Amino acid sequence: MEVKISEEKNGYIIEFMEISKTFVYLLNDELKKLKNVEEAVIMKVHPYYENPKIWLKLNNGKPKEILKEAIDNLIEKFEKIEKLFESSK
Repeated sequence: MEVKISEEKNGYIIEFMEISKTFVYLLNDELKKLKNVEEAVIMKVHPYYENPKIWLKLNNGKPKEILKEAIDNLIEKFEKIEKLFESSK
C-alpha cells in the first residue's frame, strides 16, 4: 500500500494506491470524528482508472498525524470486535 498526500489551496488530497475502497470509506468515517478535522470527503473517481482519494481539510495538525490517529482508532475498534468474537466461542 502506498499513500500520496498532496497539499491543495484549502486542504489536502490523500490518494491510496493498492487498497480497497472499503478501507477508504471506513477511514473517511473515522476522520470525520476527529476534532482537528474540519471536513473529510471521498472524492468520486473512476473506479477502474483512478485510485480512491479523500479530500481533507484540517483545523489543526498535520495530515500524516491525523491519518495515523484515525487508523489507530480503527485498529482499536477491530481489536474490540475480535475480542467479542473470541469470547463468544
